[in-house]
Amino acid sequence: MRVESDVLTVKNSPVRTLCEAFQMNVAQYAERIALRAFDTDEQFTWSEYGERGGSSD
Repeated sequence: MRVESDVLTVKNSPVRTLCEAFQMNVAQYAERIALRAFDTDEQFTWSEYGERGGSSD
């Protein structure tokens, strides 16, 4: 695999930053599962993840 650039771009993307992409996912997919733990039943929706500010604690 050959890398052309250090920057990943998506044509016609409405977001310019990772933070904008996160906020867009929180708004668009509020009730969908965003995070799921491997060894437990713990999971968070995008809305819950957004309330935590994207922190992992």
